[in-house]
Amino acid sequence: MLVVTAVLIAYSVWDVLRVRADEGARLDRDVAAALDRLGAGLPKPLWDLTMTTVQDMMRGEMGQSAVLGITVLGTDGRPVTTLVRDGEIKEAGQLPELTGTYLESRELTFRDGDVTQSLGRVAVLISDQPLRQAVVQAVMRNVQIAILLNVILVLSMGFILNRMVLDPLAAILARVQDIADGEGDLSKLVESGRRDELGQLGDALNRFIGSIRQIVTEVDEVVKGLANSADDARETADGLNRQLGRQQEDLYSLTTALTQFRATTEEVARNAALASESGDQAGNRANLGLEQVREANRSNSELADTVDRASTVIAELRQNTDAISGILDVIRSIADQTNLLALNAAIEAARAGEHGRGFAVVADEVRVLSQRTQHSTSQIQETIAGLEERTAQAVRAMAEGKHKAERSVEQASGAGGAFDEIHAAIQNIVQMMAGVATAAEQQSATVAEIERNVTNIQQVHQQTLLVSAATAGSGEQLSDSVGRLRTLFGKFRL
Repeated sequence: MLVVTAVLIAYSVWDVLRVRADEGARLDRDVAAALDRLGAGLPKPLWDLTMTTVQDMMRGEMGQSAVLGITVLGTDGRPVTTLVRDGEIKEAGQLPELTGTYLESRELTFRDGDVTQSLGRVAVLISDQPLRQAVVQAVMRNVQIAILLNVILVLSMGFILNRMVLDPLAAILARVQDIADGEGDLSKLVESGRRDELGQLGDALNRFIGSIRQIVTEVDEVVKGLANSADDARETADGLNRQLGRQQEDLYSLTTALTQFRATTEEVARNAALASESGDQAGNRANLGLEQVREANRSNSELADTVDRASTVIAELRQNTDAISGILDVIRSIADQTNLLALNAAIEAARAGEHGRGFAVVADEVRVLSQRTQHSTSQIQETIAGLEERTAQAVRAMAEGKHKAERSVEQASGAGGAFDEIHAAIQNIVQMMAGVATAAEQQSATVAEIERNVTNIQQVHQQTLLVSAATAGSGEQLSDSVGRLRTLFGKFRL
């Protein structure tokens, strides 16, 4: 539009200059023709001094609108006669000085025979008003043409802009608003067969919608997989909680068994102390002589019974030790299962990607706790193995003590001369009872160590329960997040 306006302005300037030049040339021709006529017609009347004829000729030339006055000057330069136009043509002393006028003059000569006489000059006062009017009319005409052309151009451009720019932009804007206002229909594309910038904009918008549709499709698939992973993680956490519940029951059973085992060990220690005391009494009585043989025989019988009971108690201790070994096997199996569950949870968390990072940390903590449980179980197993070995030694010692006590009874019943052997046997029994008491004390210390380990296991178990609860909570949060994601992506129509 600026170019068209500039062209119109240039044309207007050229047209005004052309009109000015044409009008100026025409005016110059008219003035020159008038001067030629006056120069040819005035000399004879002036020579004859026929002023009426002179003025008639002057009035005839003043019929032109551009001629404001005509004066005839003598040879001395003073006006001879002057006519001016002031509403009407009338005589005046001289030509007036007016703005926008100029003078054109021509010498007047008369040929009298062979002599040419100068009669003065004729001057014509010319107004440039017609020239200005012609220029103004040309300017007004060009302005009207420019306004008309600009109006036509603006209307044409508005129509073209509406058909070629605004309608495609409205279609693109409606498509973008449809996506932005929540309809989310990504299956519709902008129809554009144009090859200009608006067509490129429509094609770019279609490619953008296609990219968004592909991204939404892929993210929807990822969300579905994440939902499955969250469900698997929740099921894994539930299974882990059930396993931990059974493990807690086993730990309570183990604690009860250890309490009973410690009580049995203390009973063995007390019985060993009683047996040692009885042996001392038997030795003292053997020194009294034959009269106390019977008493010694009864004491030896009691000693044999005590040793038999001690053997029975130690056998029960061994059975309890075997039971503890079985319980430890159960704990080890539970720890292995916990480790396996933690490994599976870590794998599922890895599948979940960024959303399963917290869950992976929880699963790793569960696996570390399981490994600590396995390590503590191994230590308990080693301790129980030592306890079983010492129990076996105590059983053998009890068997040997029982055998010697029976021999002492037989010797005491057979002859009083065997008191020395009986005394020696009793001393051996006393030493064995001391060993039994020592073994019982060691067993009691071992049981205390096992109880401490079980306490540690219970603490680890409590931590595992907390970790499992946190894992379940993370699974629930992950499920909620996945649900919200599926709700959001459900707004898009593919």
